[in-house]
Amino acid sequence: MVTTPWNAQLCNVDIVRMVDRNVGFWRGSVGLGKFVPYTKVKADKAG
Repeated sequence: MVTTPWNAQLCNVDIVRMVDRNVGFWRGSVGLGKFVPYTKVKADKAG
């Protein structure tokens, strides 16, 4: 997986490319699109 971000962080306009490690050929790409926010769940301290 090769990323080429426009700035210091990935954003929804960036493109991710897949490259075959054995021969170095490009195998496809995908635009990231809109990110889905999430909240990290704190670990349960019981137990």
